[in-house]
Amino acid sequence: MSDFKLFKFLSVKIPKNNSIALSRDREFYSTNSYYFSNYPSLKHFMIIPDGLSLFKSIIILKSIMNFEEMKKRTSICYLVNFPEENRREEITKNLPYMVDSSGKKRYVLFLSEEMEEKIYANYFEDEVGEGDYGNQFIDPFRIFGNRPFTSFLSPLIVLYKEEFTNTIAFYHIDSETIYVIDDQACLEAFIPLFDKFSPEVSKTHIIAKLIELMKAYFNNDKDTFISLLGKDHLISTSLYEKVLLGEYDKL
Repeated sequence: MSDFKLFKFLSVKIPKNNSIALSRDREFYSTNSYYFSNYPSLKHFMIIPDGLSLFKSIIILKSIMNFEEMKKRTSICYLVNFPEENRREEITKNLPYMVDSSGKKRYVLFLSEEMEEKIYANYFEDEVGEGDYGNQFIDPFRIFGNRPFTSFLSPLIVLYKEEFTNTIAFYHIDSETIYVIDDQACLEAFIPLFDKFSPEVSKTHIIAKLIELMKAYFNNDKDTFISLLGKDHLISTSLYEKVLLGEYDKL
């Protein structure tokens, strides 16, 4: 259903460039992007042509911030002779993480499991930046696919996962947009909602409504998908009427 012309139609009728530019995630990136200056091996994540690239950059930034904080905590643990059996918990306390396919918590997604383990065993004396780790960085989106987007480092909310293909639908709150991301971390579909003529409606149960919408998407049920757009007031009445008239097929 990713090639459904309706999605392109909605992208034209509900532009989201300003919503992304003014989002809390863009502000987070702008505030913390200086971290990349000490990580030349990761600077390609500073290229942000679209929302998906922004989300990838934020995941990498939070991994960098975890890395820096973990190095500081490790050094402190060694200096104060913190009990080794409690050291890992102390080093990672309250840090965001991703759960990998084996159920292990991963805090620095651009490091292999082996390299991340070395953080706990090293003493870092005022070390900032990638240091000797740089030439061993991995691309977490190539290795883990769309799993990083499901983590606590991600600004996206998981809506629905298609088990056969491992494709996942996510919702970005600030831009009020659904991103469908395949298992290669590539964008399959971009579905903006709530055009400027949409009525002010309660969004308390929006996630439950979007889950039903994406079930229709993954079932390739176009009629139900369109019906839910109107029934749940996900687009304005005027735009919904244009969809019912099939105007999206004219693009």
